[in-house]
Amino acid sequence: MKSMMSRLFMVFALFTIAVPAMAREGRSGNGGVGRNHGERKRGMPGAAARIERQKAHIQRALDKGKITQEQAATLQGKVDAIQAKKDAAMSDGNITKEERREIKGDLKSSKQEIRNAIKPEDSSSSSSESSSEGNN
Repeated sequence: MKSMMSRLFMVFALFTIAVPAMAREGRSGNGGVGRNHGERKRGMPGAAARIERQKAHIQRALDKGKITQEQAATLQGKVDAIQAKKDAAMSDGNITKEERREIKGDLKSSKQEIRNAIKPEDSSSSSSESSSEGNN
C-alpha cells in the first residue's frame, strides 16, 4: 500500500511539473513550434471587415439609386484592388507595418470616395462628420 501511494505521489509530482512547462512551450507540446492559443493572427482581420462594409455600402447606394451602375463598378473595382493588395501582402504569411499602413490609407481613401459619390455636395464637410458606418 505504501508503494502504491509513493507511485501516485510521483505521478502527481511529475504531472504538476510537466503541465506548466508544456503550457509555456505551446499547446502542441512540441517546443513552441506552432501557434499558441492566445497568439494573434498576422493578417488584418479588421481590414477584411472594412472591405466588406464598403462593398455593402456601395451596393446599398446602388439599390437606392444614389449612384449609377458605372459609379458602383468603379468604386467596387477600387475596393477589389485593395483586397488584392491585402492578399498579395499576406502571401508570405505576414503583413509588414508599411504594407499595413498603405492598406489602411487605401481603405480610408476609398471610404471617402464612396461618400463623395453618394453625396457629392457634402464631400467638403463629410470628413468632419461622424458616420453610422463606423471605421470603413
